Amino acid sequence: MKTILWVNLIFFSLSLLSCSPSPPSQNSDLTILINPGFEELLSDGQPKGWSPLPAKWRIDPHTAFAGNFSLQVDNEDKSWYEYPSQKIQVTPGKSYQISLWIKGENLHHKDSSTNGATFCVEYLGENNSWLGGEYDTPKLLGTTDWRQLILEEIIIPSRWLGEEVTDYQFCLLLTKGTTGTAWFDEICIKEITPPLCNIFSLKPNYRNLLINDTIQVQVNLNPQTASLTLKDLKLQFLLKNIGEEIIHESSLTLEDNSEPIHSIQLPYNTSEGDYQLEIDLHDINEENRLETIIRDIRKISMADRNTFPAFIDQENRLLCQGTPSFPLGIYTANTELPQKELREELTTIAEGPFNILVNYNTLAPLSWVNDKVTEGECYSFIKQYLDLLLEYDLKTFCALPSRDFFTLADREREKAEIKKIITTLKGHPSLLGWYLNDEIGPSYLRQLSEYYQTIRKEDPSHPIFSVLYQLHYLK
Repeated sequence: MKTILWVNLIFFSLSLLSCSPSPPSQNSDLTILINPGFEELLSDGQPKGWSPLPAKWRIDPHTAFAGNFSLQVDNEDKSWYEYPSQKIQVTPGKSYQISLWIKGENLHHKDSSTNGATFCVEYLGENNSWLGGEYDTPKLLGTTDWRQLILEEIIIPSRWLGEEVTDYQFCLLLTKGTTGTAWFDEICIKEITPPLCNIFSLKPNYRNLLINDTIQVQVNLNPQTASLTLKDLKLQFLLKNIGEEIIHESSLTLEDNSEPIHSIQLPYNTSEGDYQLEIDLHDINEENRLETIIRDIRKISMADRNTFPAFIDQENRLLCQGTPSFPLGIYTANTELPQKELREELTTIAEGPFNILVNYNTLAPLSWVNDKVTEGECYSFIKQYLDLLLEYDLKTFCALPSRDFFTLADREREKAEIKKIITTLKGHPSLLGWYLNDEIGPSYLRQLSEYYQTIRKEDPSHPIFSVLYQLHYLK
């Protein structure tokens, strides 16, 4: 049996998804982007405000989502890659939502999960030098009528890869290798107003499962959203049991701290079970309640905690059935190797210090389903692979093909596909957790949030984690 070391483990686990009680409001600012519907044309036919249209781009006077015109691109050359742009007036540190309407005809790319007709925001440095950008945006392929693409949130960085960003430009494009025809219309860039109140649970820190008798929350307040100041606000905390009986009540007035931390000590010998924490935000001057946030909390015993195959404790350490564990992992993409070569690879990994294997292609066999290969046979192949990991005393974070799900038009079908994977594999002893997001980025936060809740509901016993490289989002 491998020795698994005990150490602090910082686990993202999409815990930020439970912070906001409601979606933030959006305020439209038409000064950000000029001529978003391509209705204003110069004397030479070029759209006002945009860079000169490259070859294969043109204003279409016959097709539009709204108004009289749209911007069309038609390409059959897989090596071609040119696109129009416009510098936009955005503020570093602020959040924006971007949407547009798009129509497609025979849009094709060999890699359907990350390519198609889309848009992006690019970051420019001194002398208009290119520094990078946000390219992880929704894509369109195939033949479709007008459809809205939405980038849920982009936080504008002031620096990128160590360089100061001096300008930002919005671009419309076909990713390189994409062929077909696309029409773009009615672009909208809105600044996102931060919510009046956010709540982040510090204790309990994992799935609202409380072990001890202390609840601790951090409150993030943005009083300017309601044209107030911190001194105008008061927080009230009510903890209720399943019978709606109040077992704790406290309040907090605010002076100059927009991120106060408040602790609630449960009464002595509070029993295990379900509780509800109600947090009310009041306007002291008007004596009215501005917002109410509800958090469900379950108090469990140490014995219950130790039954979890994987659990994140109060110190953010990973426990496997109560035993402190340190996952030291390695990435691979080999599922379909011949048995001999696969065993050789696993032997090499197991002989090293590793006890966790993250295989990006664990679920690849699901793509084999056809007239001759059933879905059940594909799942059997996956389970054989997971059985093989056990032989080598390895566990896995199962990498979910989340990006592939985003290409499905039916959201309920997306969730059904995820549920099937989770319910089929959640009981396997080699499973340590679910790998939901491999650097997809906050542009898909709404979908990732829904997937997270779906997985958590279907499998409450395993953690879910996400990897981001956009550090300016983690603030």
